[in-house]
Amino acid sequence: MIKENPSVKKEIAQENELRKEYKAAQAKDSKKKMTAIAQKYQGISQDLQTAQQKAIQNPKLLKEKTNFQQELLAKMTEIEPKTPQLMKELRSLSQELQQTRQQN
Repeated sequence: MIKENPSVKKEIAQENELRKEYKAAQAKDSKKKMTAIAQKYQGISQDLQTAQQKAIQNPKLLKEKTNFQQELLAKMTEIEPKTPQLMKELRSLSQELQQTRQQN
């Protein structure tokens, strides 16, 4: 993400600094300053989310992610041959859990 957009590193640092400023303003019960800081924070947070979405959709990163997942699954299967079946069961149980939660 930082390679795609070098300003991301600066924005992350700003976000961290704003958290500290917000806590200081909160300790002083300065609602006006807290509101101003929260607005700045929200803007930076939205910029970071946009950068993250672009990075996630990067074809090179998607290919690397797919390759990593395939290599990981191959290694896991080498260690435990039942891994594909266990993963299938895990997905099935996860779906079942989601359905149960939606019904309640």
